[in-house]
Amino acid sequence: MTNSGGTAPNTNTTSSTQAKFGSTSWNNNGSSQRIALGGTTTDWNFGSGDFTIEWWDYDNPEGAIVSWQREETNPTLRGFAVMRYAGGAVYVYQNWNAESTQWVFTAPAGQWSHIALVKISGTFTLYLNGVLVNISSQSAGFPTTYNNTTGYLGSLYNTATIANTLSGYVDDLRVTKGVGRYTGNFIIRSTAFPDS
Repeated sequence: MTNSGGTAPNTNTTSSTQAKFGSTSWNNNGSSQRIALGGTTTDWNFGSGDFTIEWWDYDNPEGAIVSWQREETNPTLRGFAVMRYAGGAVYVYQNWNAESTQWVFTAPAGQWSHIALVKISGTFTLYLNGVLVNISSQSAGFPTTYNNTTGYLGSLYNTATIANTLSGYVDDLRVTKGVGRYTGNFIIRSTAFPDS
């Protein structure tokens, strides 16, 4: 992973102010910054397969948690972004905001909440602290494939633009390619995920 954008002290970093597990969490506390995820171009190509994106979230007012680079001019390179908004809304934006799905919920204030976005057989579900959240609105169906090359944490990114930077704390984020891990309400973990 590569940290880019922003200058100290306004840069994404680990922070001991809040932590779900251990003594630190990831704090994206500046502007025009992000973390680029490494790997090969096929690592972040989800195709039509299942996947799970989950993380612990602390009072994050708004901003992009994670995004897959989106290509506006080529419909075969469809990407998406998971956005957190003030007031308890999570959006999944697709194809540069042309399509979106929205879940609205009330997250407990002043504490960590577990959020999980799951795709199984073309259907998306979202869970807050292990409980299914119903879709509030959907402007279009989800594309059947996601063929993208780059993932980012903490901001939207399209060509040279960094936007909608996250201001808040995230801990124990996990992306699982090929597996939709949750098919119904579940008991959230009390320990961190293993490193491998």
